[in-house]
Amino acid sequence: MLNIDRLSLRLPPGFEHRGGEIVQLLGEALAARRVSASVSLERLEIPPLTVDPAASNAAIAEQIAGAIHAGLTDHQNGGGSVSPPAPWKMSE
Repeated sequence: MLNIDRLSLRLPPGFEHRGGEIVQLLGEALAARRVSASVSLERLEIPPLTVDPAASNAAIAEQIAGAIHAGLTDHQNGGGSVSPPAPWKMSE
């Protein structure tokens, strides 16, 4: 099970009205993914993602979930970044 106490998500201009649904779908997408081991992180930094403005909210949520899952997997394998700067950026 994956627990996230706080999520900071920055969406590009024009996505303000889509944020609530993207976050809800992101939660569902993360719930469907497995993590192989227990890990506790104060912060997980995900590199900026390029988002297609024409993509569905579900596709964007899956893209973000994939990046989070990849970051967790990388951290479990000895890599990963858990330091600043801000954890989320999305660009057009």
